[in-house]
Amino acid sequence: MVTDNRSEGPWQATEYEGYDPLPIVELKVNMLGKLTEGSDSTGRPTDGLLRIITEDGVEGWCNEISRDTAHIIVERFSELLIGRDALARKRIWHDMLMWLRLGWPPKELRGAVD
Repeated sequence: MVTDNRSEGPWQATEYEGYDPLPIVELKVNMLGKLTEGSDSTGRPTDGLLRIITEDGVEGWCNEISRDTAHIIVERFSELLIGRDALARKRIWHDMLMWLRLGWPPKELRGAVD
């Protein structure tokens, strides 16, 4: 049996000459839309805006986040992504692919964070 331990932490900052890591400090989801248009049966908006905020104030955005995906981002993924280097996109994408194999995150989450 092969054990894949490439995604184990703690996350070490990689040092490159002329490269400063850009750590993620906060994940926010803002639910958008009017209460009548783009709403579910309870009248709440269904589309959200994911904001990934870094230590230097640089933000990455992704729109059209569903309510279920927003809940998982806030409840489960924030602790896995905060502190990681936002510029290490390939490493984060690969780690999310490994987490997806466990079956709990929605498939759209990986593309939204990427």
